[in-house]
Amino acid sequence: MELILSLLSDTVFILLWAVTAAVWVRVIRGYISSRDDAAPVKALNIITEPFLYPARRLLQKIGLGGGVIDLSPALVSFAVAAITAFLPISY
Repeated sequence: MELILSLLSDTVFILLWAVTAAVWVRVIRGYISSRDDAAPVKALNIITEPFLYPARRLLQKIGLGGGVIDLSPALVSFAVAAITAFLPISY
């Protein structure tokens, strides 16, 4: 049972950090190119938007959204770091 929980915890940890990496790749891509019609860009948007959209809505509710700088990637990264801090990771 402990092995299953360890594998599950490690899998969640890896998936959350993969989402964080995808979010920051999307941010960097936004500075490099504005083309949104390429297949990799569409895939990146499909992966990251379910995480960024709620963060944008939350930031707008507290008065920090809608500005020149999109703070949602930072909020998602902070949330992932907070969640993974409580996961029992076996290295």
